[in-house]
Formats: sequence, C-alpha cells, structure tokens
Amino acid sequence: MLYVNSSKKYRRELVQKLLDQGKSDQEIAYLSDYSESWVRQLRAKHEKSETSITILHKPGGSVCRLSPSNFEQLRQILEKGAEEYGLEGAFWDRKRIKYVIEQEFSVSYDIEHISDIVTKINFTLQKPVKKDFRQCDEKVKIWTDTTLPDIKKSCVRP
Repeated sequence: MLYVNSSKKYRRELVQKLLDQGKSDQEIAYLSDYSESWVRQLRAKHEKSETSITILHKPGGSVCRLSPSNFEQLRQILEKGAEEYGLEGAFWDRKRIKYVIEQEFSVSYDIEHISDIVTKINFTLQKPVKKDFRQCDEKVKIWTDTTLPDIKKSCVRP
C-alpha cells in the first residue's frame, strides 16, 4: 500500500476516527486543520468505497512496456555505439534511442519519455561534436600552437 507522508497520514487517520465517531464536517475540519470541503470529499470517498482514507490513490500511469531484460538489452546496444548499430555518427540522442526501441522491441514511446528510460538504465544522452568534416587536424594543431598565441599576444593591452 502507498501511504502519504507521516503528518498527512496522521491527519487522515484522525479524520477517519472522527468520521467513525459520527462527528460533523465542521468539527472534523476544525480538529484536523482541513477545510470543510476537503472533509466532505474525504467523507464521500469513505462512504463510497468503504476503505480507509489514509491510503493514497493507486499509482498512475500505464504499465511499463519494456521488461527488465529489454532494458538490459537496450543498455548493451547503446554501449556498443550508434555506428555499430548502423547509424551514422557516434552519438545517441532521444530520436535515435526511440528508433532503436521501436526496431528491437516493437514498442513505441513518446520522445519525451525516452529521457526517463535512458535515466533508468544509467545511460546519458550524448550530443554530437560540431566539427567541420573538411577540417584538417594537423592544420588546426599548427594554428592553435603558433598562430593563436601570436594573436593573443598582439591583443594584450598595456
């Protein structure tokens, strides 16, 4: 069973006892520091369902469509890398992970939910490094080692 935190649980237990004793909504509201309208709602829930009002609602949301073994398989696929999976570029983003889940497990999730799945398997989304594909690493190294320091020296103010 899912319970509210201890102070709220105590107040709801108090309301439950007072309801069982037949106290009025006004008296219960005064003693429990709830509004009368909230006490009426609790009374209606209690009378309708015949259950304790200290129990919180059932957990919301749909059932997870991926099994624990699916999560492990997904983690293994992501660890191998995007290029190993056949995607261009060595990075994982939400759109790519969504594609993998759909292809491997025949399950569709909203793109916003992919971050929750990635967090659940202790993985992080990776942003691609923005670099011109025509860039020559040797020329960049020479430029950063020689030209850039000269530029910085010439910009120094007295």
